[in-house]
Amino acid sequence: MIEGVSNAVLEKLTAGLSVVAIDVIGNPEALDSMLDCELVGSMTSADLVREIQAAIERSEIASLEQRERRRLVCERFSVGALGDVYEHLYLSRVIDEAC
Repeated sequence: MIEGVSNAVLEKLTAGLSVVAIDVIGNPEALDSMLDCELVGSMTSADLVREIQAAIERSEIASLEQRERRRLVCERFSVGALGDVYEHLYLSRVIDEAC
């Protein structure tokens, strides 16, 4: 889990929607293994427009992919998952300091 993941990206994924995002910190981790989601490596508007148009064209066949995106984002970014990450971090620090 990475802090700095865009709330807008997480909201779209939770809704099961396709996401086209700029390749900046947090987005690659959020979109990892997400079907029908794209990272745009350069920040040119032409690249972004092209990927958004492609996502719109693919959206009609995406209902199964939408359910999978929703499942993955809930699994990775839920409050419970975040709690598990922080608990693991805390316990690993406590054990390190005890040794």
